[in-house]
Amino acid sequence: MHFARQRMTVTWRFAVIALTIAASLVVSPKPRAQDYPVRPVKIVVPFPAGGTADAVPRLVGDWLSLK
Repeated sequence: MHFARQRMTVTWRFAVIALTIAASLVVSPKPRAQDYPVRPVKIVVPFPAGGTADAVPRLVGDWLSLK
């Protein structure tokens, strides 16, 4: 009898959690996409200018700035 009661409690908790998740999905507003980035992005390179470690981030930055 104890096992049946414990099983019913677990089932009841699962049902409550499932209903809570379903209700939060129905009630929550739909997310809207924003333009990214909304401000300038800085790429920090911890190496001196003039090497490969400087050239690659500059190329990636130029590629990311294209719309």
